[in-house]
Amino acid sequence: MTLHATRGAALLSWVNSLHVADPVEAVLQLQDCSIFIKIIDRIHGTEEGQQILKQPVSERLDFVCSFLQKNRKHPSSPECLVSAQKVLEGS
Repeated sequence: MTLHATRGAALLSWVNSLHVADPVEAVLQLQDCSIFIKIIDRIHGTEEGQQILKQPVSERLDFVCSFLQKNRKHPSSPECLVSAQKVLEGS
């Protein structure tokens, strides 16, 4: 499943607007999760993610998914919009 071009462009625009790293030009540049971890650090005001950046991509992805799960808008909702397994499978 590929990301719709408009959604991909919106995601890149949002990520780049946060100025947590050099500008990103393609969604594929996000797949190592490092920028998302930097965004989480900025939200928390910590550098907790610095240790996670030294871990394999699968553990980084678990960290990001866990953050999203804990901080979702509707915690009573049983489903998580991001599944680490699906991302690793390329969905």
